[in-house]
Order: sequence, then C-alpha cells, then structure tokens
Amino acid sequence: MALTSEEFEAGVAYWRTSGFDADLHNSFYAQMAAINADYTFDQAWWMRFLPKLGAWRATRPYSYAAITEWALPLLGSLQATWEQTVSQCIAGDIASVEWGQVAAFPKLIAEIKPTKSQSPVFASKFCHFLAPRIFPVVDNAALGMAHLDYARYYATVRSEWLATSAVVREALIEQLRTEIGVEPFRGYPFETKAIELCLIGRNHAV
Repeated sequence: MALTSEEFEAGVAYWRTSGFDADLHNSFYAQMAAINADYTFDQAWWMRFLPKLGAWRATRPYSYAAITEWALPLLGSLQATWEQTVSQCIAGDIASVEWGQVAAFPKLIAEIKPTKSQSPVFASKFCHFLAPRIFPVVDNAALGMAHLDYARYYATVRSEWLATSAVVREALIEQLRTEIGVEPFRGYPFETKAIELCLIGRNHAV
C-alpha cells in the first residue's frame, strides 16, 4: 500500500499532541551522530549510548546495570558485525538497502535484551539510533504494528515506501522539511521519518 500526504498530515497532528520533540527529533539525530561519530563500540561509547535508549523506554523493565551486564560481552561481536554489514551500506537508506544486507546486526542486538515475545522495539530503536536512514523505528502505541517481527516490519515499510510514487515521496520529504521548523541536520533521516509519520497517521486516522 502506497503512503499518502493525508496519512502524513494525520501523523504530524498526532505527533504535535503527544509531547514528542517539536523539531521532529532533528536535534536528537544530531546528538546521536556525535555519540556515534566513529562507530567504535567500546564501553565508553556504551555509557553515552545507553541513556538514549533509556530515554526512549527501550530498556524497560530492566535496569541500566542489567542491560549493561548483557551488552558488554557482545560489544566485540557488535563491532565486527557492524563492519561486515551496516557499515557497507551506511551511505544508503531504506530504499536502497535490503533486509538481507543488514539482518545480522539487529539479530545480534536482539540478544542483548531478553524478551517474552519477539518484540522488535529494542532492536529497532538501537539500530535506528546508529543508522536512522536505514533502520525504521518501531513504537507500539504510535505505529500499532507490534505484531510484526523486525524482519517483516522492515520489509513491509520498505515495500510501502517503494510503492509510493517518486512525486509523492518528494512531496512528503518537502512537507517534513517544513514541519521540522529549523534547518535540518545534514544527516536527518527523511525517508524513515516520513514513513514513520505516515504509519502513525494511518494508525490514528480519525
């Protein structure tokens, strides 16, 4: 199903009444780019990265200490897997990157936090913070797509973006640029944020 401007507008309306950042996370993405400047996944990086996960409620119901205990032994594998997969695609976006090219990375991330189900929320937020132009974020309340595992979610939203005409995609990005309200951060993830807002609008259509 192609995305629409009407869905986008409904998504922005929901965003504006939900207490989310007024600049549509423009400053947040700039902060994350600084934290991840050289993609060196060591303990010092983790201690800067973890509070961002916590602020987005990705770590609950576990303590920072528990998440750290599980994460630190995997940092070496995280580094190696990143270099073998996502780093090869980092100049691209969700339109140009297929799931199979990067799948090993979110699969490893999912090992950090134990879950009762196959919820993609933790892995999606973790990956989105590192490569937001490639990885779309999952939010149960806003998007209403928690029933999908991350592989299916990625494939679904990517197919919807690709099914949307180039004219509409360009219009959505221009609408988004206007809604940000300031000069966008040069690494702003226009594609995945436009998709996110459209899906929010679809989920919360009046």
